[in-house]
Amino acid sequence: MSTKSLKWSFLFLGIWTLAVHFSLVNSQCQRPKDIYKVLETDPKGSLILSVPATDGYTWRYVIYNAKYSPIKNYLKFFKHNDRYDMTLSRPLDLEELRDKYKLKEASYSIRMYCNGPSKRELEYGIVLIIIAVNEHPPRFNTSNINVYVNETSKSVTVIKLIDWASDEDQNPLNREIKLIYFGPPFNPFLGMRRYTGSVYTRSPLDYESLPENFKYLKAGVRVRDTGGLVGTATLTIHVLDADDLPPKFTYTGCPEPCDSVLYTAEVDAYAIGRLTRIEPAPIYAEDGDDLGSSVTYKMTQGPQNIFDYVSMDPVTAEVAIQKQLIGLQISQIVILIEAQENTLAKRRSKCTSLLISVLSGSPHAALHTREPRQANAFIVGAVLASIIFFIIVILVVILVFR
Repeated sequence: MSTKSLKWSFLFLGIWTLAVHFSLVNSQCQRPKDIYKVLETDPKGSLILSVPATDGYTWRYVIYNAKYSPIKNYLKFFKHNDRYDMTLSRPLDLEELRDKYKLKEASYSIRMYCNGPSKRELEYGIVLIIIAVNEHPPRFNTSNINVYVNETSKSVTVIKLIDWASDEDQNPLNREIKLIYFGPPFNPFLGMRRYTGSVYTRSPLDYESLPENFKYLKAGVRVRDTGGLVGTATLTIHVLDADDLPPKFTYTGCPEPCDSVLYTAEVDAYAIGRLTRIEPAPIYAEDGDDLGSSVTYKMTQGPQNIFDYVSMDPVTAEVAIQKQLIGLQISQIVILIEAQENTLAKRRSKCTSLLISVLSGSPHAALHTREPRQANAFIVGAVLASIIFFIIVILVVILVFR
C-alpha cells in the first residue's frame, strides 16, 4: 500500500472515530419532550420530567426569562441514581403566583443543558404548562347587596352585578365568571341581562303602591363560573320616595283611599268668629308623598266680596268670619280651598271645597266657635255663683232670727 493510500486510510478512520464518539454523546443526552404539563394543585414531590444521566453526563436547567425566575422556587432538580428528575418543591398555584409575584402566565420556557465527557454541551428548549383548576367558587363582594333607587315613571337599569362579582381563581383567559342570574326568592318586577348581570325594573316603580314598611324589592342572585361553581347573594332594591304627588286632604279615620274630602259647616248669619264645627273634621292636608313637606293653605274662589267676610289662616287652615254674613244675602256659600306643599321643586297643590250654610237667626245668636263656648262657660259659672250666694244669704238670715 502506498504512503498516500495509508495516509487517506488514517484520515478516514479518524473521521469515523469522531463521528462514532459524537453519536454516543448524542445518544447519552436524550432529548426531553417539548412540552410538560402540571396541574396547579399537584402536590409537593410530583414528578415533572426525568432524563438519563450515565457515564459522567450531567444536566442543568435555566428559566428562559429572568422575569419568571420565581418559578425556580417551585421546582426541585436533582440526580437520582442514573437519572435527573425535576419535581415540585410545592404546588405551582396560579393564584399564589399572581398574588405573590404578579405572574399571570400559565406557561414558562425552560432551557435544559446536557454536558458529557466531551465537554460539548447540548441545549434543549421545553415548555412547562400549568393547568388551571377551578378551586374557588365565584362570589359577590357582599352577601347582601343594597341599592337605593328613586321612584320613577319609567323602567330603569338598577345595578350591574358584574361589578359586584369576582372569582379568586386565576384563569389564563381571564374569563372566570360565566353568567349571573336570579335565584330564590324571585321577584316578578325585576329582569336581568344574564351575561352582564344588569338588573332592571320591568314596570315603573311607585313608592306609594308598595306596602307600608316594605318599600323595597328583594330577589336572590347567583353567579356561576366556567367550572360550574356558584356564589349567592340577596339583592334588595330600596325604593325612595320622590316628589311626584300633590298634598292630600285627610283626617283621622278617613276611609281609604282618603284622597277627596269635602268640608261643610253651619253658621248663624249674625255670628262673628272662628268656625269650629267643620265636618267631617277640621281642614287639614299633608304631603301626598312621604317626604314630610309642610303645607300652606289659601282660599282661591268664592262669591263676590267673600274675602271681606271670610278669612283663612295659611298655616293652621282655621276659617274665621270677619263680618256678619247677613250682608251677603245668600244662604249657602261655596269656597274653593287650595293646599300647596312648601318645596323647592314643583310646589304641587290640590284643591277642595268648603260649603258654609248660613242660618237665619237674630243678631244675638251664638256662633259655633270657640269664643261662644267660652262665653257659655262664663254664664254657667255666673249662675252657679249666684245660687251659692243665695243659699249663703238664706243661711245667714235663719241664724240671725233664730
